[in-house]
This record gives sequence, C-alpha cells and structure tokens, in this order.
Amino acid sequence: MKEQTSIIENIDKLCVSITSLLTEFQDLKKWTGPSAYFHEKTLGRLEELGGAVTAIGDRQYQEYLYATLCAWGLHRMGEEYGRLVEFDKFCQELRSLTPHLGKLQELRLEELTPEQETVVGEYLWGLIESLRIRPLDKTYLVPASKALHHLLPNLVVPIDDKHTGEFFQWPSNWRNRQRDCFFQVFPSTGKVARRIKPNINAYIGISKPFHRSLPKLIDNAIVAFENRGDGSEIKENSPSAQVLQPDQTKQSATSYITYENTHNPHVTIHRAGCGQIGKHGGKHKHKQGKYLTHNTYSQARSYAVQTGLQVIDCSWCKP
Repeated sequence: MKEQTSIIENIDKLCVSITSLLTEFQDLKKWTGPSAYFHEKTLGRLEELGGAVTAIGDRQYQEYLYATLCAWGLHRMGEEYGRLVEFDKFCQELRSLTPHLGKLQELRLEELTPEQETVVGEYLWGLIESLRIRPLDKTYLVPASKALHHLLPNLVVPIDDKHTGEFFQWPSNWRNRQRDCFFQVFPSTGKVARRIKPNINAYIGISKPFHRSLPKLIDNAIVAFENRGDGSEIKENSPSAQVLQPDQTKQSATSYITYENTHNPHVTIHRAGCGQIGKHGGKHKHKQGKYLTHNTYSQARSYAVQTGLQVIDCSWCKP
C-alpha cells in the first residue's frame, strides 16, 4: 500500500499533538467498565508471570485475556461471524504460539531498527495469520493484533478497522489486503514510537486505564485523532490538557526560555538570563532555532512537549 501524503501528515500531526491527544482520549471516557478492568487484569497477570511464554499457559491469564477480548467487542452474541471460539479452543490457539514468543517478548517497538522491523514484522505476521480465534471472520488482523498486544504489549499496537483503518486510510477492500495493511501500520507506528518516546515517558504506566505501554498510547492517540473529525485541536496549556500532564513542581518567580532547534531536533529549557542563551544573544545565527519566553517552568515544559522534539533541561542553569 502506498504511503499517501495525507497519511504522512496524519503521522506528523499525531506526533506533534501527542500529549493533547492522550488527554482527549481520557476525556472521551468511552472505554470503561469491563474493557478497562479486564485489560488491566490481563496485563497485570502478564507482569506477575514474567512474560508471554509463561503467561500463555496460565489459566488465570487465559481467562482474563478471553474476557478482555469479549469486552473489546470481539464476541458479538447472535452474530455468527463475530464470535470468538469456545474457551478451550481459544487456549489451544494461544498455546500454539508458545515456540515463537520467546524471541519476541523482550523486544520494544521503539528500539527496533528498520532492518529489525522487517524481520520482526514478518514474524508477527506469521502469528497473526495463524491465530484464528474468530475462525468464521476473515478479518483475522483485528482480533489477532488485539490478542498479541496483550501478550507483547511493548511491541504490538492493537489494530482495528474503525480508528486505525481511518487513520491510515485503508481502502474499502482492506479485508482482502490485510498483509498490506499490517505492513503499513507496523513500521509506521515504529517511527511514531521512536519520535514521541523522549517526551511521553512520564505518561507510561501512570495510574490511568490503557497507559501501560507505548504501543497502547499510540493506539489511544490514534483513537483521539480520529475522534476529532473536524481536525480541531486542544491547546496544550488548556485546563483539560492538564489532566495528563506530569506533575511539574518547578515553579519560580523568574521566567523561562525555550530554545527550539529543528536542525538538531530538540528543545532546551533555560532560566531567563542563562549564560548559554547569552552566548548567542537570544538568536540563532543559522536561523534553524528560535527562542520563546514563558512565565513558568510548567508553561515552558508544556510548550516543549507539544513540539514533538526531544526535551532537555539546561545542564548549566538547571531550571
């Protein structure tokens, strides 16, 4: 599938607006109750057992995952093609993955090189294609990716046709091109993960539903992005945006200055009057950077995060 210009623009907008999108996802409050409860239970049990290889044979983990997938819309009573297999068959399907998971459970999406992405992608695709937990439904990419996310939460982004498909502009015949769809999504989300990772560490694992891993945060951001509809954006320093902001206790009567460099991608936060700023007179001679003044450290930090660039506190003035 070709990468259209509008898809590239979607990815850029998502990376730049990542923190506000995560806030918007929380504000949606659409995924509560069983969908959140069993998701947390499943990943909690996975952590207790030390990873997918052990968890895949654990009865409690199997039950939690089965319940999670039901709560995530993968079992629709009365719809022949929308049902999960019976529980015993489900466990059998999971156990068939055991020989393959040891190579994958320590991998992290943001740490893969482009070459590794190709190899790992092929490996994952083989698992997706073989894991038939809704055998009458030919859209195996969606249920398999959601199951694999709960086995490999640091590697696999859960995929669905509504949000993921719209974000990546899948064609109407995407069911006949599921391999193409996967190999569009997997490397693209890897690029997103590497780009946003420096600025969202504080959000991963916080005590809110669906924030246990970087791939799930990417999924959350995609959901919020598609929910906007008209493309409107929330401002990072709005009251709503503070819901997800990490605690910032660095407050001072002085002002703060951000130095933004797009050539060597980063934003550095300085105290006003820092000697490092004075060296350049508040201007960048190559015109690839800019300086902005902020009243508080929190405002400076919020601005820096929303740029999507790496954020650095000046080691000289220690803001």
